[in-house]
Amino acid sequence: MAMAHIRTFATLALVVTAFTGRVLDEGNGHVLEGVHVRAEGPTTTEATTDRDGRFALTKLKPGPYTVTADSDEVPMQAFHVTLTPVRPTYFEMKVCSTRYDAHCGPPPRGLPY
Repeated sequence: MAMAHIRTFATLALVVTAFTGRVLDEGNGHVLEGVHVRAEGPTTTEATTDRDGRFALTKLKPGPYTVTADSDEVPMQAFHVTLTPVRPTYFEMKVCSTRYDAHCGPPPRGLPY
């Protein structure tokens, strides 16, 4: 009697989610292009906003994250977000931008407020 070799394969399913959104000026709602968005938590990833202010952070593990937004015109600002595995999270980040508000960050060198 020949014996068949039986192999068992275990599949590990990784639960991942996504965080998408737009970065907008908090004063006038204009979209902000070229803003660096970084998520730090169970996973760390980053993206840059496109001309419509949109960004997408994918392949994130569920859990709490600190999401920062910054650029030459956007002083670093942080948001706290908890991602769940149920569905992707969409968030419009309203930030202070020196493009529209000179009092948003430190004054340019040599120019007082």
